[in-house]
Amino acid sequence: MCSIALRTYHTYEAGTATPNADALHSLYQSGVDILYAVTGDRNAQQLSPEQQTLLSQWARLDERGRELVLTLMQTYLQLGEADKPA
Repeated sequence: MCSIALRTYHTYEAGTATPNADALHSLYQSGVDILYAVTGDRNAQQLSPEQQTLLSQWARLDERGRELVLTLMQTYLQLGEADKPA
């Protein structure tokens, strides 16, 4: 994903370390919404209406619903990969 080691990323998630500017830049280049990562606020201007709807509906799901949606998406993507010519 980016040049940050998985162990380092886990320390960020656990709150035991804070990413520096270089790490934030690397995350940004990998597609991470830095505003959301730092503040918890999404920059709605960067999201399409479809993405905004998806996130809004995702927030309303319980854990079971989120697991179901993720499984469905992963299965769909795997089937798509299987259909691609080698």
